[in-house]
Amino acid sequence: MATRIAAFDWATTPVGPIDTWPAAMKTMLAFVLHSPVPIVTLWGDRGVMIYNDAYRSFAGARHPALLGTNVLEGWHEVADFNANVMQRVYREGGTLSYKDQELTLIRDGTPRRMWTDLEYSPACDEHGQPLGVVAVVIETTEKVLARQQLEDDRNRLWSLSRDLLLVCTFEGAITAVNPTATRLLGWAEDEMVGRSLGDFIHPDDMDETATEVAKLSRGITTLAFENRYRAKDGEYRLFAWTAVPDAN
Repeated sequence: MATRIAAFDWATTPVGPIDTWPAAMKTMLAFVLHSPVPIVTLWGDRGVMIYNDAYRSFAGARHPALLGTNVLEGWHEVADFNANVMQRVYREGGTLSYKDQELTLIRDGTPRRMWTDLEYSPACDEHGQPLGVVAVVIETTEKVLARQQLEDDRNRLWSLSRDLLLVCTFEGAITAVNPTATRLLGWAEDEMVGRSLGDFIHPDDMDETATEVAKLSRGITTLAFENRYRAKDGEYRLFAWTAVPDAN
């Protein structure tokens, strides 16, 4: 990118020829061009784009046309998003940070949803006057899609499992039950969620259950622990539990 930037006719853009660029701008660009992280800089009020090799890969088929264009025009499909960046960071001197930000970009001729971690900070001269915006752009699409697939798989298991699945706090408050709870115990979901385990456990099993819950709070997994739960018809059903603590 350094060679392409040096050969570009910057006199045709709002930033002007390279020999007129402020020293702080040249210093920042030297850092950006040597960084392995995708970085794009947006210079002046128009946000003229200059970026490094890693960002070139992110831009896909939009490179090299993006180089030297104004950010609102170069990424026209997300112009409103970038207009907010220019206002908040360049004009107001603030910073912005986004985690797994969803955007729809056209990088290969087709609009596609993608996700990125974005960090924006102002680039200033030696007097603290704004020159532009420095944007670090890390694509997280694969990670987000993998997480979504995992969540879908968990939800499918939760819904289709023939075993009773239950989530509760270490204090014993039930926060979620799967549909099998209704089939095995007769209680509807809203009749169990928000109540205490103690409302359903056989009185003779309360002490042993409390001991197991205490172990879970210390990070110890419960395997094949048996206790009895009261069904809606008043009868008790015996269950063998495997319980795993979740610090989250």
